[in-house]
Amino acid sequence: MKKISSFIILLVALLLTSCSNDDYRNVIPSDASFVVGVNLGSLAEKSDIEHSKYMHLFQASLSTIVPNDELDDVRELIDRPEKIGLDLTAPVYFFGTAGNQIGLVAKVADHDDVEDFVDMLHDLDVASRPKEKSGVTECTLIDEVLCLYTDRAFLLYVDQTSLSKEAARKLATQLLNQGADDSFANTANFDRMEEASADISYYVSADVISKSKLLVSERTSKDSWLNDLFVIGSLTFDSGRALMVNNILPLNEADKAKMDEYVLKHLRPIEGRYLKMQNGPSPVWGCLGVDGKWLLDECLKDNNDIKGTLFMLERCVDIEQMLRSVDGDITFSIGNFIFSEPNISAMARVKETKFLSDVDYWQKSMKDYGMSMDRLSDNDYVVHLGDGKRLYWGVNDKDLYMSNIGRPTLDSDQWSSLADDIKSSYFYLVADLQQIGDMIDEEELAFLKSLDKLIFKIKNSTELDIEVTSQNKEENILKTLLR
Repeated sequence: MKKISSFIILLVALLLTSCSNDDYRNVIPSDASFVVGVNLGSLAEKSDIEHSKYMHLFQASLSTIVPNDELDDVRELIDRPEKIGLDLTAPVYFFGTAGNQIGLVAKVADHDDVEDFVDMLHDLDVASRPKEKSGVTECTLIDEVLCLYTDRAFLLYVDQTSLSKEAARKLATQLLNQGADDSFANTANFDRMEEASADISYYVSADVISKSKLLVSERTSKDSWLNDLFVIGSLTFDSGRALMVNNILPLNEADKAKMDEYVLKHLRPIEGRYLKMQNGPSPVWGCLGVDGKWLLDECLKDNNDIKGTLFMLERCVDIEQMLRSVDGDITFSIGNFIFSEPNISAMARVKETKFLSDVDYWQKSMKDYGMSMDRLSDNDYVVHLGDGKRLYWGVNDKDLYMSNIGRPTLDSDQWSSLADDIKSSYFYLVADLQQIGDMIDEEELAFLKSLDKLIFKIKNSTELDIEVTSQNKEENILKTLLR
């Protein structure tokens, strides 16, 4: 009995060992700087791509780009994409490395069908004649893209470095033959990607983010860990909405604690105090809970455009002093921003109002700049900036407001349906796509009429969500967009 048990254990071990290189995802290099997984089967089903206008347009144009003797074969592949020989029910992965190598890997379902597909590309003068060596078949597409495949994986590979074609071919062959231990698919970050079970999932390394300045800028040594953030995210298309979830993560647990402390020290949970703040229906409305000193010193002053605006305002009111006093909700609305001067209104909760004692001095000093300020009521003012432009501002209790169109009102409930979602966040921005669509008379943007809202929100110290909702809540939003 012991011998039988030992034999079974040994057999299982041998099977696992022999299959360790069978997973097509092992082709993804361990040093990938970004990886994107795309579930083509799910996307095709949700979009009903077969009946979309884009598929009809594509099929109508085939006769102009495909020779007549190949037209039937190409149309068959469109009608029966499984004949390409790839398993389109398995995700396709795009990847790139810091060395500018870019690839796409897919799972092979039928080696013979793949071979027929590549032969057809050669007949269409799109690919060189395929050659097979040691179980790897290869050719070149359009003189630059290497195409290699085995009976398990199909790889398109581009090397944008100065490597020779032969060196690039060797690197691509190594990727096709590498095992799990050398692959990104054998990492915790890949497991996190897969956990989302999304239509599209992705990983972006700290190196890519740091170089592109997407999230952070150069920091002092004290906060240098902010340059080591990476992103794992997902995009899912559902009935009535598309949701992108971005987890912005530090490289280790110690930095995770620092990040929690850093974010939660400066951001506040939104109270929803100004949830109804409006100057009429607003196409864009946003709110965040924040410490004003950090917002000014760490965020606003890093942006040259904002810095210029602050300098201009500084000539009439001490805007920096006002911002430093903020502690809590800041809410803003933006209207008529497409073809005219935008209407901007903002309200903020301040912890003290010492700056009001300087108003008389501001009124006197701004005359040197050709401006003036009138008192409208007890603590309500209007600054005349010239050229007919005005800045209204004032304080009621500890509610500070600024606007270029008048004092904001609090009697609108345009966003009250989102109240619970807003109050569970640290930052929230919502755009009414219907209103924005009404402002734009462009045929290319007509699809906005089928949509409802665009929402950005920071849910916690590491998660940023982006959501698009459509008018039709019963239909998958991808089908709505591609109709």
